[in-house]
Amino acid sequence: MLLLVLSPLVVAVGAIDLIRSRRKARELRRSLGKRREELAQVMRVHEESMSILRRALQNLEQERSDSRKLLESTVNFIGRVLEHRDPSRRAAGIVEGATRLLEAKEVSFYVPTRDGRDLVLRHISGLGYEEVSDVRVRVGEGRVGTAAARGTIMQEKDFEREGVPPESGLLPDARSCVPLLGWAGLYGVVGVGSTSVGRMDERLTVISGFGGLTLETAALLHRAEEETQIDATTRLVNRANALRALDREIDHARRYGRTLSVSLFGIDGYPQVEGEPDTARGAAQLRAVGKLLAESARDTDLPARLDEETFIVLLPESGRSDAVEMADRIRKEFEESTSSGEIPVMFGQGTMSGGIATFPEDGDDAVVLVQRATDALVRARKEGGNRVISSPSPDEAGGQSS
Repeated sequence: MLLLVLSPLVVAVGAIDLIRSRRKARELRRSLGKRREELAQVMRVHEESMSILRRALQNLEQERSDSRKLLESTVNFIGRVLEHRDPSRRAAGIVEGATRLLEAKEVSFYVPTRDGRDLVLRHISGLGYEEVSDVRVRVGEGRVGTAAARGTIMQEKDFEREGVPPESGLLPDARSCVPLLGWAGLYGVVGVGSTSVGRMDERLTVISGFGGLTLETAALLHRAEEETQIDATTRLVNRANALRALDREIDHARRYGRTLSVSLFGIDGYPQVEGEPDTARGAAQLRAVGKLLAESARDTDLPARLDEETFIVLLPESGRSDAVEMADRIRKEFEESTSSGEIPVMFGQGTMSGGIATFPEDGDDAVVLVQRATDALVRARKEGGNRVISSPSPDEAGGQSS
């Protein structure tokens, strides 16, 4: 009987427990669902963060790569300018370096005239130095002239804002213009055509910043190189470089079966005291002799100061008779100039003597050839001076002046 009374109660309690369990299960599922959503949200945020980080790393790597390329291009630009030893062809180095640095289709370079009023087109990418016509631009006019007058980098947007039209006529395309400035002022203007290279502002700044300084450095190096080759007193080539040039000329003459002569000159009666020629008085006389030799020489000849009061002139493609004739003419001009007072006579007699030696008859190398010419000069002085004698025989000499 008791069992019959308790059974419905047990069933009811079980039902209530089941309902509670199901409710807890539903709450748990809802809680797990929220947790899953929260976890998914966290994962999405994490993925987005990782994606941003990956892009940042890629951008950083790209920037590093771009910076490395920019640095390499900058070094190449400087090298292109410095590798041209001839100042007249240094414009080609500017154009070649800028073309590579900017990846531009057309690059041009203008240099200022002496009076600074105009700019002359010196080089265009793709053309040789000799192919560029002498095109001029007025400073302050057009894009190139405006950038030169302002002394600042100007791009197409700057020209458009100020109403400066594109170049026309014979002038190359110049969408950007870069003045090259140094301590001495404006060295030139680089005109840049169309390009799609990145970091354009930085690249133009590299050209502007390094271009002028590199040209200035190149000019100083060229001047220093010249100074090491030039005699300080006479401004002629010095002994070391004259002898190197003579070696080259002998090699050329030997290879092609040509003739070559050297003429040595010395002031008669000049004191043979070391250091004496470089005194204030002697230097003026030596400079005058150097000037006379430089003005009398042909374009292919090379006058130089050999030592103290002795000068040498290299005469490529000249035989003995031509060398004697040229030397005797110089001897006479020197005597006339000293007699008239045009050349000061501080030391010596106001006359000079000369000695001639010819390749290959008198010697087949520079040392022998110079020694034979020196021997001829010594004989000329012993015979009274004011004469030219050719090695090996005095019979081939020029006559004594009256």
